[in-house]
Order: sequence, then structure tokens, then C-alpha cells
Amino acid sequence: MKAYSVWLADPEKAVALFREQQRLHEEQLLRYEEIGTWMEKEWGEDLGLPASPRFASYTALQRGILHERGYAEWCGWVADRLEKGAGGGEIGPG
Repeated sequence: MKAYSVWLADPEKAVALFREQQRLHEEQLLRYEEIGTWMEKEWGEDLGLPASPRFASYTALQRGILHERGYAEWCGWVADRLEKGAGGGEIGPG
């Protein structure tokens, strides 16, 4: 996604694209959170042991969760601002 050129795009199409990306990242986030719940249930204390391979897997999963959450939130933030700006007003900072 090339957000730096979104000002050139049709606002309705841009909103749709960002909403679709938001949805996709939210779906992936849910899958990762389900895996995390499973890991916590099945692997328990191993997740807190840095010498354990399960710890490494869990840390990688946590990175994925943070990425997906942040990307979904950002897509929603952009779409919200595009929708506000679609009424003819300029989109400003904030």
C-alpha cells in the first residue's frame, strides 16, 4: 500500500482499500491470538523460559500479533480520516 500517494487516489476507492486491508489484518490477528491461547494452554511455563525453543516461537508470535494489531489500527485510522475528508474539507494533522 502506498499511503504517501493516497492524496492522488479516488477517496471512495482509497477508503475501500484501507477498510479491506484493515479487515484482512484483523482476521490474521485473530488467528495469531488463537495460536497464542493454544500455546499458553499447551506449553505453559515453557513460554517463560528463554532457553526453550517454545519461548522463541512465542516471542515470534507476539511480534506477529503486535504487527497485525498495529497495521489494522493504522488502516482504520487512515480510512477514518479519508472519510472525514471526503466531505470536501482538507485532511489535516491529528
